[in-house]
Amino acid sequence: MEDPVRAELLARWTSQSSARNGLRLCIRPLRPDDREREIEFINSLSERTRFYRLMTPLKFLPPHLLDRLMDIDYDRRMAFIAAAEQDSCERFVGIARYGETDRPNTVELGVTVSDRWQRQGIARLLITELLRFARWRGI
Repeated sequence: MEDPVRAELLARWTSQSSARNGLRLCIRPLRPDDREREIEFINSLSERTRFYRLMTPLKFLPPHLLDRLMDIDYDRRMAFIAAAEQDSCERFVGIARYGETDRPNTVELGVTVSDRWQRQGIARLLITELLRFARWRGI
């Protein structure tokens, strides 16, 4: 995707929202420069949550898996993050993504919310935005 097209897409699909507990969130597409935030997010998950998300008992995120998680083309593979401002840094509290399958107009969906922020409606916010985007893309 060309940079001006990507910039327009990112701006169009970035919004502000709130979790049930009042936490202010930025909901936006995952960007190529989010690599370190993605690592921090995965590492912050409990062993149980990490297992349910990755379906393997990883203690750390191997580079090839991180590459796969970051491989977003804003069409067939898409991800939205929910980020909170903490200590003057943007920190991921949740991520929802879809990836194309072998069936036409069918994707697999995955959503993960960090343990500390579960049951605050963050997954619902992310899934709603991801589904809205998928419909916009014709899925």
